[in-house]
Amino acid sequence: MPIKRRKVRRIAIVPTLLTLANGVCGFLAITKVGEGGTENLVTAAQLILLAMIFDSLDGAVARLARVAGNFGAQLDSLCDLVTFGAAPAYMAMRVGIDYDAYLPPQILVILAAFYFACTAVRLARFNVETSPEESSHQSFAGLPSPAAAGVLATLIWVWGQPADSTMGRLVQELHHGVPFLLLVLGVLMISRVRYEHMVSRFLRGTHPFVRLVEVLLTIVCLAALRQYALGLGFAIYMISGPVLHVKQRLLRPDVEPEAPLAEEDFF
Repeated sequence: MPIKRRKVRRIAIVPTLLTLANGVCGFLAITKVGEGGTENLVTAAQLILLAMIFDSLDGAVARLARVAGNFGAQLDSLCDLVTFGAAPAYMAMRVGIDYDAYLPPQILVILAAFYFACTAVRLARFNVETSPEESSHQSFAGLPSPAAAGVLATLIWVWGQPADSTMGRLVQELHHGVPFLLLVLGVLMISRVRYEHMVSRFLRGTHPFVRLVEVLLTIVCLAALRQYALGLGFAIYMISGPVLHVKQRLLRPDVEPEAPLAEEDFF
């Protein structure tokens, strides 16, 4: 029996261009890593962070224009696999091989491949579990792949800067933990640990007054940390899922947690 093929006749131009910009940033990041050198690694990390802006805009623009559909979701996942899967895995692998000597290159390749595979599984799960409706954009099942890539990118970005302070020297030593991060981030991505959607949590609807105080204190702390603020934010977000999951299990062990939805629009 012949298979009926569906043709894509109409696409949304602006969201598609934003999604492709995300993928191009990932491709350029890979080329920069391949050129070698600390400066190129920093540029690759910055390109991954830039891609996160495009990734956060494409879905929002598509939903705002009411043109969100299956084509956009599939293209978004393909670009995310390049930018938030292949690029950070390759970047972290090169940092380990070129600047660390305590692990054999073969182990670093395996860890990078594991991270990439987990990203692919997470994005495939997203494709079959999510829908364009707004209700599907309230929480995440597992650590979002942009957030995982953000942890690696910000760490390598700060690592490549001159160590002009005690914190700078400390962060430069943290790059020795990059191989361990590949393993941890990969596991968190394919887990079912619930992660909050930051826009849904802080910008939509009304909140208690104490939430405003929390936001203001966070802004002050991040402003004081300056160039380390972004990396600290990603790190806190990474550990927030497991911490809240354990807290919920300890305080309410008999209550089944609400099933989160897989979604890759991080913002």
